[in-house]
Amino acid sequence: EKQALAGQDKGFLKEFLAVFWPESAHLQLTEHQQSSLFQMTAIAHKAAGNVALMQDCFEQLLGDPVELAYESMSNSLPVETAFVPLGEAALGVDTVIAAPSMEDQTLCLKISIGPLASEKMGSYVPNAKSRKIVDFLCGMLIPIELDWGLELVTSQSTEVCL
Repeated sequence: EKQALAGQDKGFLKEFLAVFWPESAHLQLTEHQQSSLFQMTAIAHKAAGNVALMQDCFEQLLGDPVELAYESMSNSLPVETAFVPLGEAALGVDTVIAAPSMEDQTLCLKISIGPLASEKMGSYVPNAKSRKIVDFLCGMLIPIELDWGLELVTSQSTEVCL
């Protein structure tokens, strides 16, 4: 482990990642990124849900400026047909739907990456290398009950949401 932390044992690092993060094999990580992931493993339990630590982990593995912030978002459920009044429901089942229950206020983690040059934007499209790393880190660090959204910021301060 000492040799791996000092960067002297590449074999151990590959074996470690294969055991603990088998899904990282398809990420095509550089040696530096593999070493960073190895070090993140030790603090992942502390970083999960902690915005400052998660931001550091994202920046370390992606190599781009990252800003994380919680924001409240409203999820409205689609209603295709009007509900019948109480006592007139089909099949004899009464249905009561209150307007507030149709909108659910949830907390969302907004991941802003950038400013990015236009050449770098392509690596964040779905199934590209950097986007795979973002998805991997979200699975590792963001609590499962928390929604997240990705926002790419160009060098000219225009935002692209994915």
